[in-house]
Amino acid sequence: MRLWREAAADDAPSPPDQRNWPRAQAQGNTGAAHTRDTITATTGSRTKTIPARGALDVLRAQRIGFCDAADGVKIAYATSGTGAPILKTANWLTHLEFDWTSPIWGRRFSELARDRTLIRYDERGCGLSDCDVRDLSFDAFVEDLEAVVNKLDIERVPLPGISQGAAVAVEYAARHPERVSGLILISGYAAGWRHMASPEEHARREAVRDLTKVGWGTDNSAYRHIFPKTFMPDAGIEDLAWFDELQRLTTSPDNAARVISG
Repeated sequence: MRLWREAAADDAPSPPDQRNWPRAQAQGNTGAAHTRDTITATTGSRTKTIPARGALDVLRAQRIGFCDAADGVKIAYATSGTGAPILKTANWLTHLEFDWTSPIWGRRFSELARDRTLIRYDERGCGLSDCDVRDLSFDAFVEDLEAVVNKLDIERVPLPGISQGAAVAVEYAARHPERVSGLILISGYAAGWRHMASPEEHARREAVRDLTKVGWGTDNSAYRHIFPKTFMPDAGIEDLAWFDELQRLTTSPDNAARVISG
């Protein structure tokens, strides 16, 4: 967290650059903003009401908008807080509303939004963005980021990227160096598992993919925990319970299997 805040501060634009930035404002219960002690997260036909877990103040001021990627896919983005902008690239999985309740990310997002304009978005196939999409390629994920930057008319901004989002941030910076003031990369990778794994690891990953497609979002914990245990082997009960709900809310079994396939 210290790395995020220090790197962002080093690259903060001057105050005049902020005049056209969307400001987060409490606006009652109108979809993006909430005045109750719960969050109602909706994805497709699935709706769940959840406690805000201390992130309520920031969520009250969160504003959600939509933009079109190059292929017409609707991408949901959110702004919260005030100050110089910082744009977190999407990793898999995300949900603009439900992520505030995360035992891992909720508090960190609140800290970032305390003295910055924090911008996040759900990549295609996840969260509030279009779920039923044909293209889930790396290039499409980069184009999702391009759509958000263009929609908000951002001149220059630091990009935190986590996991898959790190590679997206690097590629975007390579394509548009004039619009990136810095990269904050956490747990990223240059190539997916298919390019590095042994035959045994290939077989194991493909088995995880098949089980994910069958059991994603079901009530059977043996299925539900297959994916989070793959990359969070030491996760506690609270983390696993939260991720169970994220799986249900943010994407479909088919999308999950496609992304896991690399």
